[in-house]
Amino acid sequence: MMELVRKAQEKDVVIGAICDATVFLGMNGMLNDAPHTSNYLHDLKDAAAENYTAESLYLEQQSVREGKLITANGSAYLDFGKEVLYALDSAPAEEIEEWYSFFKLGYHEFIKQQGRQ
Repeated sequence: MMELVRKAQEKDVVIGAICDATVFLGMNGMLNDAPHTSNYLHDLKDAAAENYTAESLYLEQQSVREGKLITANGSAYLDFGKEVLYALDSAPAEEIEEWYSFFKLGYHEFIKQQGRQ
């Protein structure tokens, strides 16, 4: 598995890790040079042991994107998805934010905020 991740990194491909996949990256030293998040710093440090040296780069956020590296905790599927869309440059920022707001708020609240009701 790590061979695939390293090849992706060499080719400057987006690497996304959510929930325990962030621990996998930490165990393999892949979080030591970039801001990142995970489920819980203590668990990340315990699992990755000496391969993880980036406690100062850990952010208590739902999702963190640094270039093509995206990390998220297990409850952050929506935030993770938004950061993936940004990393892929898949749409203008306004569209990505609208998509995110639609799903974060839910249909009815989103429509109210758009002034459509």
